[in-house]
Amino acid sequence: MLYDTAHARREAASGNHSGLRLEPFQGVFRNPADPGGAARFIATSTQVARAADAPSGAVAGHGLHQVLGLALPSGGSDYVDSGRLMRSWLSSGFLLTGDRPALYVHEEKSADGKLQRGLIGALRVGPPTTSAVYPHEDVLPHVVDRCRNMLRGLRADLEPLTLRYHGEGAASDVVDLTTEQPPLLEAATECGALHRVWELTAPDGLETVRHELARSRAVIADGHHRFSAQLALRDLQRAAGETPGFWEHGLALLVDSRRYPLSPAAFHRVVHGVPLGAAVDRLLPDYPLEPCEGTLSDALGLLAARRSGSVALLSDGDRHHLVGLARARPATAYPGRPTDVELIVGGLLPDAVGEAAAANAACVDSVPNAIATAAASGGFAVLLNPLDESAIWAAATDGRRLPKKSTNFPLKPPLGLVMRMDPHRSSS
Repeated sequence: MLYDTAHARREAASGNHSGLRLEPFQGVFRNPADPGGAARFIATSTQVARAADAPSGAVAGHGLHQVLGLALPSGGSDYVDSGRLMRSWLSSGFLLTGDRPALYVHEEKSADGKLQRGLIGALRVGPPTTSAVYPHEDVLPHVVDRCRNMLRGLRADLEPLTLRYHGEGAASDVVDLTTEQPPLLEAATECGALHRVWELTAPDGLETVRHELARSRAVIADGHHRFSAQLALRDLQRAAGETPGFWEHGLALLVDSRRYPLSPAAFHRVVHGVPLGAAVDRLLPDYPLEPCEGTLSDALGLLAARRSGSVALLSDGDRHHLVGLARARPATAYPGRPTDVELIVGGLLPDAVGEAAAANAACVDSVPNAIATAAASGGFAVLLNPLDESAIWAAATDGRRLPKKSTNFPLKPPLGLVMRMDPHRSSS
């Protein structure tokens, strides 16, 4: 049976479907004929965050054709102008659109040798009951609004969500076989990761993928705010009576976690301006605290050794205390064992520094950055063990939402590598 996009859309519209629906689309990307062009165009999430925090106008220094100019337009919110700019780049040939609908095989090889492969396509948007996509983290409404405004103004997706599913093997076989051909494009990022992209258009390969995904469900690894924005925009456009089209799907990368297992890293919390000693005094005697002699590395070794229990490490870089979380309570009660991050955000932090300071704790994605941030503000870091992927699946499929920035899956495509655009939007 050949892959029939029109049939897939009719089936999705009728509600007679199950599992994941990842449709081929005509990708938009930097012209592969320009050697090195893709590397100059794309941007990692770290680069985006750095540019967003820079003084006004600093983005212009990244070059005329950087994707940052689309994601962070002059003035901060005029994404309609960004959409016009993107379409002018298409007209000039600086950006190209794929010749025909395809799924795109994406491969990332990190500087330390980690490898991940997956499929980029247009994913059906909807709640878990209709999309088979399960979020597991809370979102911030103002960030969702910004993402929705970007989608609505650009009428384009600049980067895919990253989703992980338990594959049966056949779809991953198609992915791996595709990578034996020369890639469509490749680019390295500033962190040393190499990204390569191939087109998948063979009808039998597309049908194999469709058949496996139709029996699967996925958890969001990266992109909770963008997924919420896609869903909000879809509902808004439906309420306005718009014809189903671009809004019904969102750009997504699906990774088979069985073929490419990858443990998430932890996000840590940093409390600004509260000395570690003051927090320790507030926690005693209710919380069991264990001073750690030696270096931070020694203390982190103890934290990792206690991973099977509920424990965290409090540190200002010079002093370190392991703290048990048995007394802490999550903000929301539910059956089963809460995760460490729920116990810290809902119980430990408010008990240690009060509700206001706890609410303003920063989420930091590495131990060195967390310690440096704490030292700069005269505060301390709460360092966590990473969550097991099984715990993430359990929370997601139970309908729970962990605190924002609970998990950090390090491998993901950069902005601008493969993009998706509304084909019915004119350049005017």
